[in-house]
Amino acid sequence: MAANGWILFLLFATGLAVGSFIGAASWRIPRGLSLVMPGSACPSCRFPLEARDLIPVVSYVLSRGRCRHCGGRISLRYPLIELVTAAGITAMYFASASVGEFVASAVFFCFLVLMSVIDLEHMLLPDRLNLAAGALGFVFAFLGVTGTAPASAVAGAAGGFGVIALIRWLSKGGMGLGDAKFLAAIGVYLGPGGAVAALLTGSVIGAAIGLALMAAGKVSRRSRLPFGPFLAAGALVVWVVRRSALLDAFPFS
Repeated sequence: MAANGWILFLLFATGLAVGSFIGAASWRIPRGLSLVMPGSACPSCRFPLEARDLIPVVSYVLSRGRCRHCGGRISLRYPLIELVTAAGITAMYFASASVGEFVASAVFFCFLVLMSVIDLEHMLLPDRLNLAAGALGFVFAFLGVTGTAPASAVAGAAGGFGVIALIRWLSKGGMGLGDAKFLAAIGVYLGPGGAVAALLTGSVIGAAIGLALMAAGKVSRRSRLPFGPFLAAGALVVWVVRRSALLDAFPFS
């Protein structure tokens, strides 16, 4: 879809706000905390944050990454998540042919970001997030805005779960059921072929990054790396390719 300057500004600003929510949710959900109460507070001194402390990216820059009350450091994760989300949502707008497709694309992208952050920090892929995203995916499939028919969405969920469950069985626990459930949710959006393509693409990305980290001495061959972010990266590649000029060459539905 085309966009003028104001639309771009609104898209990016909205993306920053959504990214701020994702940053908070990725911290609270693994800890079993409410997304609403209590309000945001400094992670060091727990002093309640005011509105001026919660402006995405801007507040972090103006405070130089420190709490105004205790001087404690605020993690760089927050502005990074905000910027990545804003850039991704804006990019999804241009990759979409309709408003409905854009909404589905934005929801899918935000789901991938949220799950990636949680898995990176906690080696966890929460079931309730997979279920919520999968349910929304089925709604989008019935509305016809994901490019995946309802029957393909069902097959994608079954295929996504099944292929990793099979790998887990053959490798005697080499992969977790959390990965299987995550790929099942991804399969709702991408269909069975897209789920397999996301797994293969994510595996290549993961292998490349793993080798690079080993070469840099950051990890060893025995180190465990969360696979969720690589699955998310693979899913994002497939999603974008399906909406590009290369769609006919990569029929992943």
